[in-house]
Amino acid sequence: MTLDDYQQIPNRVRGPDIDQIRSIVGVPLLAGDDLVGVIGLARTEVHPFTMEEVETLEQFASLAAIAIENARLFREVQQTAERLREVDRLKSEFLMHVSHELRSPLSSIIGYAEFLLMSSQFDEETRQDLEAILQNGQRLLHMINDLLDLAKIEAGQLTVNIEPLTLDEVLREVRRTNEGIFKRGAKPVEFIVAVEDPVPTIYADRVRLNQVLTNLISNAYKFTEEGTITLRIYQSDDHICFEVRDTGVGIPPEAIESIFERFQQAHQAGGREGAGLGLPIVKHLVELHGGTIDVHSEVGRGSVFTVRLPLVPHTEPQPQSFTP
Repeated sequence: MTLDDYQQIPNRVRGPDIDQIRSIVGVPLLAGDDLVGVIGLARTEVHPFTMEEVETLEQFASLAAIAIENARLFREVQQTAERLREVDRLKSEFLMHVSHELRSPLSSIIGYAEFLLMSSQFDEETRQDLEAILQNGQRLLHMINDLLDLAKIEAGQLTVNIEPLTLDEVLREVRRTNEGIFKRGAKPVEFIVAVEDPVPTIYADRVRLNQVLTNLISNAYKFTEEGTITLRIYQSDDHICFEVRDTGVGIPPEAIESIFERFQQAHQAGGREGAGLGLPIVKHLVELHGGTIDVHSEVGRGSVFTVRLPLVPHTEPQPQSFTP
């Protein structure tokens, strides 16, 4: 829109400042087909705008419209991100609350089942039923604990308490935690511990290191029908290595890259178990220790998971969430 002299327009808007306006040009700000505004220029004397001036203003208006639209989109993205962060926070709080609420009654069920199994008054069929209750209760408790850890990770609240540990302490905890699955298990699988040379002091979180090794051992047992599961401990340069090797079904090559992702599982023989949280949590715990974990596997011949922790005490990093 161009006006040579605004003051000649009938029924025009009046006012102290407006009465000084004479020549006017107005150019729309277009984002695609949407009008996002208008840019206008005015002169206090009658001096009509030329086509060259109008074209220059149109070019500026085009750039301004893009900038305004980008700013609007950026603001929408920020608002969406804020809403997503709030939803994520509420989800994490919900998971932690529900997990805590479920653990108490489930622990009671497991405790009663263990107490009843200590009695000799039940026949074999009843004992098998009690063992099934105990095993499935422990499996469910393990899944609940994984969900609780996941919620802590996403909330940035999962931390490790690094302290000096002896190898005997570590192995005692691992044997105590895992002896049940090999004693009660119906599969001909032998658990072997192999320590190579003297191992120096280990700097780790006692509970979390046991959680890492127990998860790897139970995962190996899950997919091993017969043979051995070996926990090999050795020193390599400036790292202490914990290697869990099994003679199970192995992992397909196309699945190896995704097994450390949440809710992802390798489709191995023997079915699908668990929620797919164990290995991602293991990886996160290992990284909190300043270590690494890798896997090598061959279908039909088993898998090898190797955890490497630094020999030098590691300063705990700031907790980080899973990468989406």
